[in-house]
Parts: sequence; structure tokens; C-alpha cells
Amino acid sequence: MPAGARVYAIDPERTRLTILVHRAGALGKFGHDHVVSSADEAGRVWISADGILGPYKLQGPSIYPGLPGLPARNLEDPVIWNSGGMYHIVVNCWSERKAFHLTSADGITNWKNRGLAYDPTTNFVRYKDGTVNHWDKIERPGVLLENGHVAYFTFAVLDVPKDQEKGNDNHGSKVIVVPFDGAALDREMQKIVKAEQKGKLVRGPIRANR
Repeated sequence: MPAGARVYAIDPERTRLTILVHRAGALGKFGHDHVVSSADEAGRVWISADGILGPYKLQGPSIYPGLPGLPARNLEDPVIWNSGGMYHIVVNCWSERKAFHLTSADGITNWKNRGLAYDPTTNFVRYKDGTVNHWDKIERPGVLLENGHVAYFTFAVLDVPKDQEKGNDNHGSKVIVVPFDGAALDREMQKIVKAEQKGKLVRGPIRANR
């Protein structure tokens, strides 16, 4: 920084973040109000009551700190959706090469860590004929909902560590589409929530195979 240069600071309490998303073509059929909130800015939730064009209102501090089992740093690329009567987030931790599944009844408060969403070191991407694809990195999760349930996840993947991807080789990053039984996930989550409301502890990963 040049000597004498001005340094400006942003006051988060007095700053409004406006997100503009323009949709056209094939994506236009999804409408303008299917995104209800965005978990970004270090896990802070913003909601617009006036549609996707905003303005957005900050709902509180980051949802990440204090969640048991959730890494305290290096969380990125959260995807948020609503299905089965609750809000879901899948967020990636790049340093641990794992992603975590969070849920909340209202999308603002009482978020819970439901455990691993996916782990590249396991047999996560499996075809119906038994073929298994392993990727060194599985990041940038996205979801496509059909009939109110997640039908597909999309991921950005790489088959080698990033420092081994030199360009002009066969290791360029790719986008994959993974079918997912979101209806089964929502049924299992509803069972877990009912058990929790009755004071019963339910542990273990959620398995929603297709």
C-alpha cells in the first residue's frame, strides 16, 4: 500500500448488502421468489420479504459458531433450501475436505449440525452398476428440487490436489450431477425431529440411497 494512502473500513451494522439476480431464458420458468434466504457472509442469514431483488435484512450473527462437530473455520460455499418442512444447509470445509448438513425449522434460529453431508475419501459417487468414482475434491454443492424434494446435487470436482493441476492436462475441474433421493431424506429427517421433540436422542448419519 502506498505511503499516505487512505484506508476505508466498512461498518457492518450500518451496511446493507443488496443482491441482484437477473434470470432469463430457460431459468426464467423457475420464477423470481424461490430463493428465500442466503447463508453467506461467514454464515449470516439474510432474508428479503420483497422477492429476490431485495432489499435483504440481516437476521443475526453467523449460525456457525457453537454448533457441535462443525469446524470453526474454513467453511465455504453454503447451499440452502427448504424441503420436508425445514431448512437445510450443506456447507463445505475446504481444509478438512468434508461437508456438513445443517437444519433449522425456521431458517434463522436453532440450527443443528446433522453430521457429514459428504466425504470425498469415501465411496460417495456410486453408479447403479456398482462403479464408484473417487474425486480428490468435491466442492461447490448445489441442489435441484423436483416436487418439493432434492432430486439432484451438483458438485465441482477435481481428481488431484489443486497444486497438481497444472493446466493443459487431463485434471481440469469438472461439474458433476448426482441423483439424490430427497424424499427419503425428508422422511428420515421428520422422524428424527419427532424423536427429538419427544426427548429421544437419534444418532448416526442419514442415508438416502437412490
